[in-house]
Amino acid sequence: ARGLARAMDDMRQLPAPRRIPVRLGPRILFVDIADIDYVQAETNYVRLHTRGKSYLIRETLNAVEERLRPYGFLRIHRSTLVQSERIAELEPLFHGEYAVKLKDGTKLRSGRSYRDQLRAALHLEDRD
Repeated sequence: ARGLARAMDDMRQLPAPRRIPVRLGPRILFVDIADIDYVQAETNYVRLHTRGKSYLIRETLNAVEERLRPYGFLRIHRSTLVQSERIAELEPLFHGEYAVKLKDGTKLRSGRSYRDQLRAALHLEDRD
């Protein structure tokens, strides 16, 4: 039993996988987390957007958020996660929302309830 406990502890200390498996028919493609720009929920699925391509996986946004948070992803809307390093511009909209422009030109919208989290993650001061 002691050996099993030690093995479990060792497994917990392993670095998290840096790729996400995606089913494409009978094949499985591995998408590097570093290539993901943003993620959006689509009913019971999640769509990973990577450099001009997108992949659908059967997972919840909450589960994907847990997996991606250590890699600099933040929740900007109830249905959207974004890699913070890909954000090029924020434009204030109404009621605490932002138009979020990514470096590749993609435009997303942040949700009002994620305003403080977004501002803190991007080190924005209150007067910005």
